[in-house]
Amino acid sequence: MKAQELAGYFAKKVGKPIAFTIDEIAVGGSFSSELTYAVEPIAVSDENVLHALVTLKSRTVRMGIVKLPKESVVNQEVDIPLKDGDNMTLVLMMAVAEADEGADLLKLPEDNIMRRVYESLQRRLTDRELVRIGIGP
Repeated sequence: MKAQELAGYFAKKVGKPIAFTIDEIAVGGSFSSELTYAVEPIAVSDENVLHALVTLKSRTVRMGIVKLPKESVVNQEVDIPLKDGDNMTLVLMMAVAEADEGADLLKLPEDNIMRRVYESLQRRLTDRELVRIGIGP
């Protein structure tokens, strides 16, 4: 998909949370779980950057439910530079990776999809900053 098309889609969703669920990897005999987030677009800049608020809404453990406290566990604003070839799922994964796990994802195996998504986002953010200060492509 073209970056401008994605930017247009997210611009129409400003103020409307998008539910997104991912599987959390089980570690050392623990049960795997599903994490459900709300990714709420706040704005889309002229440079095709999505600004969104990410909130963890629930964690469901296979074999039971872990209840979250009344206040959100994750409630963070993120910036996601959109590029040609992106799709909605990739953009939502980038938002969740940046907001919830961050650099901890670098501890996962190199072939882990969330780690690769996070690394790709960090490259984009670095490139954007280099352009902003006048030393990038």
